[in-house]
Amino acid sequence: MATVTDLVALKRALGGLSPELKASSERPVIGTGIPALDRLLPDHGFPRGGLSVIAGASGAGRMSIAAMLVERETSAGRPVAWIDARGTLYPPALALTGVRLDRVLFIRAPDEVKAVRALNQVVESSVFSVVVATGVDVALTPVRTRRLASASQKAQVSVVMVLEESARLEGAALVLHLSRRPEGIVVDLTQGRRVREGRALVERTALVS
Repeated sequence: MATVTDLVALKRALGGLSPELKASSERPVIGTGIPALDRLLPDHGFPRGGLSVIAGASGAGRMSIAAMLVERETSAGRPVAWIDARGTLYPPALALTGVRLDRVLFIRAPDEVKAVRALNQVVESSVFSVVVATGVDVALTPVRTRRLASASQKAQVSVVMVLEESARLEGAALVLHLSRRPEGIVVDLTQGRRVREGRALVERTALVS
């Protein structure tokens, strides 16, 4: 799939995708392939039809987890979308982790607000099994978050937001906060309004970077 740079191109790209690319709704969760992390997650994966947040300081492994999630989906032939609001994503680096770039629609928006608009359109299309968004922290107002959560639930798409350490996303089904320690990556989990908490240690070698 190609890189999309504006909303007009996005609509054209989504319109050109054939119906058979639509994700199966049989899987309730999307696993990461990292055993320690998947054991921590409810039902062993990120939920379909909900928002998940991966937060933490730069270098804590946020992008690695997102990349491994995308690698598993694209290796299975399922299409994934990645919205990059800041233009910092480098697709060749994803390819080194095993991501099939021909199964990923990359969207680079000129600003965060347009990135969130593009994110909603992608989710509402129901074409993708997983949609990842990076760099949209500032634009995630409560109103936009509620609309995105509703679209995700209706389309049964797993939306994964990679956010800064201080970011919080109201209405998220899962929030993972990552911190780097000498013994590995510590993942603290908060699940929805029930405030289910958990913790796992992921070995550094389990992450791609």
